[in-house]
Order: sequence, then C-alpha cells, then structure tokens
Amino acid sequence: MEKNHGTFYWSGLDYTDKGITMKIHGSCHCQAVRYEVESNGPYPYQKCYCSICRKTSGGEGYTINLSADAKTLKIDGEEHLETYRALLPPDARQSNHHRRFCRHCGSHLWAWNNTWPELLHPVASSVDSTLPKTPCYTHIMLK
Repeated sequence: MEKNHGTFYWSGLDYTDKGITMKIHGSCHCQAVRYEVESNGPYPYQKCYCSICRKTSGGEGYTINLSADAKTLKIDGEEHLETYRALLPPDARQSNHHRRFCRHCGSHLWAWNNTWPELLHPVASSVDSTLPKTPCYTHIMLK
C-alpha cells in the first residue's frame, strides 16, 4: 500500500535492506565517462517528476534513480564531466542538488546533494550493469 507524504509516495519497502550489495558500473553514451559505485539498494526505484528532471531526462517526463554509497564512487574520464545546479525560485538561489553529466554527449549520469553527502543517485539509464528487479517504485515530486 502506498502512503502519501505530501508530494512523496512511499510504498513502505526499505530498498537498502534486501541483503544485496553490488558494484554498479555505468557510462555515458559516448563512453568518455565511465563510473563504478557500490550500492546496498541497487534497485532503480525512485521516479522523480520534478520540473528539472522532467526537462533534463529526455524521456517519459521523469528520471529513474538508484541509491549508492557516494564515498565508493570511482570515475574514469572525470575531465569530461560537467555539473548542472538549477536556480530555484523565488530568490533564484542555486540548488544543493548536483546533476553530473557528460559535456560531450549530454548523458545525465548521477545526482548528488550536499544535504545528504553520503548518498549518490545513479540515473538508471546510465547504468550498464544488470540490476535486480524492482519490487515497486517510489514516486517523488508529483504535482
């Protein structure tokens, strides 16, 4: 059963307690950037519908994220990365949310927020590893 928490829908599952820890490998479309990160919740579980993800995903109007341990991130091709930090209304302050992408092909690879520095959120479309089946999704930033 899903619970409504304002703009968040939560299924009640704890995605980090399934006994699965795996190394996730990912890359951008042009292969200039490759990454590796460890996750104890390697499920593509979170669908974000915020206005920024809807505009930058290029897909169905949301971004699908995973959860990973930020301190385990290893990057090959870091010199090809750029960061996008949105300006947030009403005062146009810069977001704490860092969206990392390849400066050549534009692939969105992961997101990181300094509010929760231990977490990294690989974008499911950038993951090359075979992932376990997601039992259900968490929908965030719904209107």
